[in-house]
Amino acid sequence: MTRHFAAAIMASLAYVLPVHASGTPSPERPNGGIGPRWSPDGTKLALLSATPNNPVNVWVLDVAAPHAARRLTRLGARHVGWAPEGSAVYCQTNRGGVSAFYAVEIADGREKRILDFLDPDVSWVTWSPDGLQVAWLKPHGDHRDLWAADMSGANARQLTEGELVRSAAWSPDGREIAFDLTPAGGTGVLSVPAAGGVEPNMLFPGYGTDPNWSPDSSHVAIVGMHALTVISRDGQDQKRLHVSQADRSYVDWSPDGTRIAYTAGGAHFPNIAVVETATDRSRPVLKGWASASTPRWSPDGASMVFEGKRRAHDGLCIGLLDVRSGRAQALNPSQPSYWGGRPAGKGLLYYSDDTAEGRIALCRSETGSHRPRMLLGIDPRVPHHVSWPARASRGVMVVRNEVWRLFDGAPPGLLLKTEHPTWAALSPTGDRLAYVKWENQRPGIVVREMDADRETGLVPAAENAGISRLAWSPDGESLAYVSGDALLVTDMDGDTRTLFEVPAPDQPALLFTPTWSPNSKLIAVGFFTRQDGQKLRVLLLDAEVGAVRMLGECAVIAEPGRLVDPLDAPPAWSPDGTRLAYALEHDGSPAVYVTPVEDAPAPGEPLKTCAAYPAWSADGRKVLATLLDGERERLAEIDPQTGKAREIRLTTARPYPSPKAEGG
Repeated sequence: MTRHFAAAIMASLAYVLPVHASGTPSPERPNGGIGPRWSPDGTKLALLSATPNNPVNVWVLDVAAPHAARRLTRLGARHVGWAPEGSAVYCQTNRGGVSAFYAVEIADGREKRILDFLDPDVSWVTWSPDGLQVAWLKPHGDHRDLWAADMSGANARQLTEGELVRSAAWSPDGREIAFDLTPAGGTGVLSVPAAGGVEPNMLFPGYGTDPNWSPDSSHVAIVGMHALTVISRDGQDQKRLHVSQADRSYVDWSPDGTRIAYTAGGAHFPNIAVVETATDRSRPVLKGWASASTPRWSPDGASMVFEGKRRAHDGLCIGLLDVRSGRAQALNPSQPSYWGGRPAGKGLLYYSDDTAEGRIALCRSETGSHRPRMLLGIDPRVPHHVSWPARASRGVMVVRNEVWRLFDGAPPGLLLKTEHPTWAALSPTGDRLAYVKWENQRPGIVVREMDADRETGLVPAAENAGISRLAWSPDGESLAYVSGDALLVTDMDGDTRTLFEVPAPDQPALLFTPTWSPNSKLIAVGFFTRQDGQKLRVLLLDAEVGAVRMLGECAVIAEPGRLVDPLDAPPAWSPDGTRLAYALEHDGSPAVYVTPVEDAPAPGEPLKTCAAYPAWSADGRKVLATLLDGERERLAEIDPQTGKAREIRLTTARPYPSPKAEGG
């Protein structure tokens, strides 16, 4: 999603949202959480979570006093679980390019490095129930193989070869590891002795995920397309449980081995149910929550922890369920992530991932509003982009092949539907719409009057010419767009010129959305190359002759994520046209740079690290950006003189009626 993914101005500006007053900091608390794990005695939970100024770390909370949660690690962690005796937790870290396995003492947070992995890109680290062995997935070319070792690091062994393993689970007796394959690597659930030396045994040859062992190690539960299958350890006996709505994410056996908890209801409104293995009877067990998933039984079988939302527009949190009564409480409520903001009309436009159904929402705050409004919910897997000029009272959003009209104070409406996925851009005053229209399987560009059903052809349809990333000049006289590996400009009279073409050694490349200077004379554009060491570059061009000057570049070291394709995050011009703000990588993470347009061949030091999606305030005194130094993305305003950032606080969005159309 994604998957991939907004800021506010100071109180002197017209489109301000309030910020919390400074003062004594509140006690540090986790922001929601993922992957809760019970302690052996069932009194505590270990989980992964983040705070606004820290990355994802290990937290421990007492179930009886969840507000007193403690952060055990400080420098980031992944894959948390308990040591068998309960005095420490295990976790994987990836610090400075070195991946390692640690035991962290509950009492004082002291870390003991147990094992260094040979590859920093290991995943799905898990350890045997007796705490004596550890297993992990290691990438090798196009594959991801299963490895295991003693906790001391000795006896490292490869258990699979040439497989694309998705996940793995130890049997409770520690003798075997069951694993499933990604669809790209084939289908099936297999098992292999933890000692290695033999070929894996196929347990379930059909599509199946997330194998989970029964407490006595005699059976494995497998989530299939339309049912749960319980299969014996040797693969000979199978029993199909008719759970047709099992979400393909997680199942968990009860401690007595008689029931299986699972995520029910599909991906949109998941909830928790239990099926009895002997009778095949299932029932929901959670009452009153909007969504819930990934249940995990307590050691005594009386409770479960899960990830969910009490109300549709609450943040994701860890919930504690009493199995008998069906009542649950939220242990650590979370705040939503807001990102990608920019001024639009008289308000602020941004995305939020805190929505029902796991969707991304396009939100907008209006002048003086303390409660932003959700304009449109989008599946994060669906390509989309927004055009809402700062001078216009309306905007448009593209979802697949649909263009939705967005308003200041009314629900969105479907404007048009095209034959193929399209790209659209609204003129600076909002009176004209340029979009990609297909004719006889060939794309061209037409200009449509927003208040009349009239269209004029601007760029004729042509074969073998993909067209995207349309951008109007501020004077409304020209349109810049990407065609293949080239950036072109077409004036409203039809005159077309090529400003830049990615050099052959750098192809294939991805050109980002071009952005015009306020006087319509210059264009800044970023592009990402898959050749030449994978470079991310920002260029400055003359809008008439295309003279190119490099403003900044970086080698893409870490996974670029949304920066690879920032549909709504091109370089941002200051209102006076003298400076550009843009994002590059710095020491393996995104960073925001501000560069004077004149006489600035290099970006210099970043304005703010662990940040992206820059935009300018109306007076040019602040840079708006998204802070990325934690699990929750936050909007902030940054002083370009000092680099100091001030987080923007937004309340939960109030939704408009949801459009009834595919993708919207």
